[in-house]
Amino acid sequence: MKRRDIEKLLGAALPAEATDVSFYDHHPSSELSFHTAYIKFRVSKEQFTEWTRGLHAAAGDAENKPYLPVSWAVELGVQLDWWDPGADTPPDAVARSFGANGWLVAKHERGWAYAIATDTGHGEQR
Repeated sequence: MKRRDIEKLLGAALPAEATDVSFYDHHPSSELSFHTAYIKFRVSKEQFTEWTRGLHAAAGDAENKPYLPVSWAVELGVQLDWWDPGADTPPDAVARSFGANGWLVAKHERGWAYAIATDTGHGEQR
């Protein structure tokens, strides 16, 4: 179920080779459409690179480095025992616009892909 939920959220398939998939979509309030999704899966660096190309194709835009660097920590009040990225944003991390008015950032380290997708749910201009 996690894989299908992630693919629906992102509008792009995960790599077929992805294993050990973890996913959490945090909605801090039922009265707000703001949410942050945390995604982690095991995949090779080459498969990660190919996956991020697919994300950009699905979004119809190019990489958007102004979203980087980013904090890889979870939001205050969220506890995920599987979320363990390092604090650094490597030069090959990727970012793009996401959803109505949000962003998606992703990086690969230690054999794992880490992605954070945040969206306000509102279509106002940035």
